[in-house]
Amino acid sequence: MFRTPEKCNSDSNLPKIPDDKETSPPSFVSSRIKRKRSEEILTDLVDFKAEMKEMITSWMDQQNSERTEITSALRSIEKSLTFLSTKYDDMCKKVDLMEQERHKQKEYITILENKVENIIKTQRKCSIELKNVPSSEKESKEMLLSMVSNLSTSLKVNIQSNDIKDIYRTTIKGDKKPIVVEMSTYVQKMNITSAAKKYNNHNKNNKLNT
Repeated sequence: MFRTPEKCNSDSNLPKIPDDKETSPPSFVSSRIKRKRSEEILTDLVDFKAEMKEMITSWMDQQNSERTEITSALRSIEKSLTFLSTKYDDMCKKVDLMEQERHKQKEYITILENKVENIIKTQRKCSIELKNVPSSEKESKEMLLSMVSNLSTSLKVNIQSNDIKDIYRTTIKGDKKPIVVEMSTYVQKMNITSAAKKYNNHNKNNKLNT
């Protein structure tokens, strides 16, 4: 038969386990720790904000510096382009002036060529060519004029020295270079050529070469 042991009134030798309420720290300690952590977070945020602000400021300064350099370079390029454009315009104006001057000179040359051609035609129109006339070593214009004067006497044509504008031998190769006589008028030339034809008709064995 079992029975329930009686409760002993003596104190136990086991250590007493403290209650949670007895071991927990006071509430003011917890508040102080939370406040300290909040202050640290705020300090970290302020420091982070300052660092970010410094980084952004540095980046903006760098961007401004680069923008200034780019702007300066663009202005320099713009000045160079303006200078080149001005020079190009000046060159175009000079080329236009040169082209106009060249055109005027070309027109003037054409006018001179026409005048020279007309002079040559006029000279040929009033000129007589004497062929197969022997040349002398010391031949001069006076000698040629004297020969033409004798010829006019033989042809019975009155020719004065002032009726002859010029007289010369041509530069054609050969021993007997033709003599060109430039008369003052076309009428004088025709008088001489007509008289020479009459002379040749009457002197077939001793014709003149004109």
